[in-house]
Amino acid sequence: MRGDVVTVEAAGEPRRVHHPPDPVACGNLVRVTPAAPEEETHTDVTFVGCSPRGELRDALAAGADDFREVRYQGLTRIGNHHHEDEAGRITAWETSARHRGLVDLTLSFPRTRLVPPATGEIWDLFWRARPVEPGTWRRFTGAARGEWLDRAAAHGSHGAPELVPGATYRLDGTDIVDEDSFRCALGEAVLGPGRCFREGGSGASGPGAIGEELSGATVVWHRADVARACLGVQPYSGRRPATFQELVDDLTAAGVRLVLD
Repeated sequence: MRGDVVTVEAAGEPRRVHHPPDPVACGNLVRVTPAAPEEETHTDVTFVGCSPRGELRDALAAGADDFREVRYQGLTRIGNHHHEDEAGRITAWETSARHRGLVDLTLSFPRTRLVPPATGEIWDLFWRARPVEPGTWRRFTGAARGEWLDRAAAHGSHGAPELVPGATYRLDGTDIVDEDSFRCALGEAVLGPGRCFREGGSGASGPGAIGEELSGATVVWHRADVARACLGVQPYSGRRPATFQELVDDLTAAGVRLVLD
């Protein structure tokens, strides 16, 4: 701050904070420690059944053996865009034996972006149709339940039963330990396996938004003691999770009759 030359050593790539509370002039940040060798940060991953495009397609057609880093897109079975990310550099390729007209690409893939096994299992479960076995969501924990909800929401509401005013639904609270598991369990109890309540127009998907859809209905919450003991006590992670009482208050305020068993 006095204009002295300062060396900043970082474990990762240099970053600047452009709008801190008290900005000061800052020179260039130069990494002075060597980057970790690729064998420690990457691993070979083979993408099966790829459809190269652009420069990569032209390079493969020309028989090139050296490629720049590429991006990849994952598509659904009907060709819709599923996800996209950086993939790394190609280390090998061959004509796919399982997919006519496509190729299998082996890449030096960043380990930090590997798809967790639980996430891959969820993608497989929702690949052709949503899961129909009740309670399938229970085999997943932590962040995987958030992925389950994302996949359930992505499949839309086609075929979901209509919500009947005055109906009674029974919610099994045995495994409701956080907001994600609450949404998984309630979505299944009301809409059926592999379903969840859609997000509201403003992206709201909390208890209040769900309560508006269930307004007038009765929810008999079995084993509510589990949620009472667990909700709202997880470590802080960006926002304070709702407590059991807050969740109950939001639902009842929206017009849901709750029977806690």
